Amino acid sequence: MGCFSCWKKTPGKCVQRDDAAEMLHKIAGADLVIWSMPLYCYGMPSHVKALVDRLTPLTSNVQITDEEGNTHHETRGKIHARHMLISGCGFPDFEGNFDALVLQFKRLFGKDSPMILCVEAPILNVKEAEPIVLPYFKAIRRAGTEFGSKGTISGETMESLTKPMLDPNVYRKICSV
Repeated sequence: MGCFSCWKKTPGKCVQRDDAAEMLHKIAGADLVIWSMPLYCYGMPSHVKALVDRLTPLTSNVQITDEEGNTHHETRGKIHARHMLISGCGFPDFEGNFDALVLQFKRLFGKDSPMILCVEAPILNVKEAEPIVLPYFKAIRRAGTEFGSKGTISGETMESLTKPMLDPNVYRKICSV
């Protein structure tokens, strides 16, 4: 609605009576929020964006700047959750495809928020592609283990997650049939 009652009239509480209040409560109390979504038209799907828009009660109308000079709204209360993004797309390359989603996610949740971005995601479900995707799944498990124990994902693991599983030209040809 964009009424911003959650900033002045009912601080921290949305006036809309729906399931979002429970989601906001869970997000506010979480240590880690994992946002997992497909890439749609170079950004987040509309239903995810709708939830992101409903995060407004977790902020206040006070505008502050971060270390890079970017203006944003101050977080309300003691929200300490880290946010992680997992997203896949049907293209064989990163450049130009995830840019908008990455920018938005960094602005929303911090530039150090970990992101696992998967190109060629449709082949993850293809039985015949198992020999090609099994190393990727191992790297995903390694990323989860590293993040769980150290709070970060190593550069080596991230590098293995950003390599296309197939030659981009081969992938394009397979998908264009």
